[in-house]
Amino acid sequence: LHGPYLAGATLAFAVGLPGLANYEPLTGALGGQNGLTIVPPVPPAALGETFPLERWQAWICCLGAVVTLFLLANLTRGRFGRTLRASRDDEIAAALSGVRVARLRIAATVVSAACAGLAGGLLAVVATLAAPGAFPLTLSLQLIAAIVIGGLGSLPGAVWGALILVYVPTWAADLSSSSGLSHNIASNLPLAVYGLVLIAVTLAFPRGVQGGLRGIGGAVRRRVRGTRGRAPGPRGPAPSDTSGPTTTHPGGADEATPDDAGARPDDRGDAGGRGERLRR
Repeated sequence: LHGPYLAGATLAFAVGLPGLANYEPLTGALGGQNGLTIVPPVPPAALGETFPLERWQAWICCLGAVVTLFLLANLTRGRFGRTLRASRDDEIAAALSGVRVARLRIAATVVSAACAGLAGGLLAVVATLAAPGAFPLTLSLQLIAAIVIGGLGSLPGAVWGALILVYVPTWAADLSSSSGLSHNIASNLPLAVYGLVLIAVTLAFPRGVQGGLRGIGGAVRRRVRGTRGRAPGPRGPAPSDTSGPTTTHPGGADEATPDDAGARPDDRGDAGGRGERLRR
């Protein structure tokens, strides 16, 4: 599947799979609507005072994110990444070049599903609960919006999108709670601020935050190079032409030759011999 069919199948899985928790034969194993309670990993006894439970969970999640980004950066810079970009740009040309597009698409889905599975596992560890309600359809739409806002096709863009997705609603909720507004306005203000931020970023950076930063950095580098390339002092007069008379060679090209007085005898002899042979 590809195109809108792949999007429709993904949407169907996102809607249908959480319903398996309420399926009667799987209720005992999956916990039904209440889900499963997860026991969070506790820090070592030697680090108990320095690392409370929340900080320990934050370190685990950050380590998982760093390892994932490192592996993905090396994966996209190698042969697999080049074939992915070739298939993305033109599937027909990639297939003619020997790339198995269908197998490559499955491999890309497996890699992305592994990253999403790791993120879901870490979320369950932090929330100490794995329930169907923790992964609604709105979360999938928010993740897509975060990727588009951060910048498609770049790992830093995914990081920017994650920061916007997490911190903007939290900042808006803190602002609404501390401003003393009514309950109706305070409950809807985070969503309104989040939407305004998304619209502003989309209008200011059509290629995402990472694309906008890359464009700004390129403009600054070009400006710096142009400033350094200018001569600091005044330009002197153009050098005068000290060459001798212009002669036309048998090939038709005009060339400035030194004066006969400065030419060596053997050079004049060679030139005269060639002209005599050409006249003959």
